Amino acid sequence: MTAALPLPSNDERRNHERRILRVQAELLIAGRAPMAVRTMDISEGGISVLCPVNLPARTECTVRVSLPIPPTGRKPVELRAVVRYSIL
Repeated sequence: MTAALPLPSNDERRNHERRILRVQAELLIAGRAPMAVRTMDISEGGISVLCPVNLPARTECTVRVSLPIPPTGRKPVELRAVVRYSIL
């Protein structure tokens, strides 16, 4: 899931500072097998992931990711999400 062309409307864009987060994650969608994805960035308002399929807007999902905790730890979290826009 990444920015779509044409650019999304303002209500689909994140308003919070994005932080680079490039880690392996899992995308969980009801009725489907978990998909391996890679995160690109994260903010208070969303997360961007590279996904092997082009998901429809408004698809509800969960992103399972292990966040880095300095200095050497990790914290597994599950983030409930809704696809805002997607390009393949």
